[in-house]
Amino acid sequence: MAQIVVQNISGSGGIITYQPAAEGGDFFSNDGPNPEGEVVLFVLGPSAGYTIIVKNFRPCEYGIHPDFSIVVPVGSIAAMSPRFNHQRFNDNTENVRIDYSNADGNAVGIQVAAVRIDSVFQDT
Repeated sequence: MAQIVVQNISGSGGIITYQPAAEGGDFFSNDGPNPEGEVVLFVLGPSAGYTIIVKNFRPCEYGIHPDFSIVVPVGSIAAMSPRFNHQRFNDNTENVRIDYSNADGNAVGIQVAAVRIDSVFQDT
């Protein structure tokens, strides 16, 4: 498992830098001031389709929320932002954990970036 460094980009735009997904998953810091979360996860896949799973770590009044997952078709880019709510998605170290697999059952060829777009999620 490897850390994805959260990139801060201004509301006027910027360049996103991707890193290879790690076998066994990745994590990113989700400790911003907004408890609803401020990070958008971008994922580029290989030539095969893939699945992204954001792990849920906290119980709710009905037990435990299911993990948040999406299946991304071949040739697509995923941008995930359920606004990773601190209470639902943060583990005990204030990180969000992600697993992925492509059609071959591994993370080979998957590229990831965690981005905080400064003006988008600011409370007014």
